[in-house]
Amino acid sequence: MAAIQRFLQLMRFVRSFQATLLLSLLTGSAVRAETIQLKLKNGDTINGELIQEESTEALKVLMHPQLGRLEVSQDAIQPAKKTPKWTSTISAGVNAGNQDGDGTFSANIYGTSNYKNKSDQLKIEAGLNYGKNKDKGKSPEVKTDQGMASIRYDRSLTEKLTIYAKSGYQYNGLNDSGINTFDGSVGVGLPLITNTSTQATLSLGPKVHWSNGGKDCDGNEFCGNAYGGGNLIADLSWSPHKSFQLKLENSLSAIAASEVKPTNTFTATLKYFPRFTSGLFTSLRYASIYNSMSTPESDNRITGQVGYEF
Repeated sequence: MAAIQRFLQLMRFVRSFQATLLLSLLTGSAVRAETIQLKLKNGDTINGELIQEESTEALKVLMHPQLGRLEVSQDAIQPAKKTPKWTSTISAGVNAGNQDGDGTFSANIYGTSNYKNKSDQLKIEAGLNYGKNKDKGKSPEVKTDQGMASIRYDRSLTEKLTIYAKSGYQYNGLNDSGINTFDGSVGVGLPLITNTSTQATLSLGPKVHWSNGGKDCDGNEFCGNAYGGGNLIADLSWSPHKSFQLKLENSLSAIAASEVKPTNTFTATLKYFPRFTSGLFTSLRYASIYNSMSTPESDNRITGQVGYEF
């Protein structure tokens, strides 16, 4: 009898264990239910738990907290917006005036083109800036004659590490030496911040620097020669709202010539989109260039532009 009682107790324990296990599985399944948000074409938004077993590509079945079971046709759902791989901008500004025979004229144009996928990023930019004055009774005098172009390629190795290659060209027709400046660098990039509103990257690596041109080039020991060095680049892009965008870039170099010669290029661009769905914007761009190997060594410019993003 004792053996039979122990057997019956064991069977009750097994049945109790099976019931507990079944309840645990059901509870776990409920906890793991996928909560999704559907944006409809009419502007409404629905939040609920997706019922995978009843849903198909043409129909989504949800359990809504207040409305209960809902069936939503795929035709009523707003399709997800695909981020374009290529984006470009073009902007320009013109200023002219005449007072008592004294005239001024300035014009600038700037363009960028960006390509981005999961692991590759390419950025191309170019710009021109020209200005002249004409005093009454005198010949026109060129006050600004500048141009720039650059290309940069990044390849992601991990979420926190990239490799990059960058080449840049600066032109300043008013320089006494170093009218044309070429720079090339390769190295590693460290993405510091990456979210929907802010992107910040620090890049460093070796660099090659070469400059040429100008009436005093022959008398400048650095003009016409190529030198190696190191380069540190900091990039920041911040967009707190769809209407505003701020971009900062600073490139600091130490060139190994007869002595260490520093160069630094800083640019800041502020954009305002009156209607962020149209692509039209106004911008204010500041550029500060310091090159201890050219004459003159520094140049600072600020330009206002109207542009379009596409």
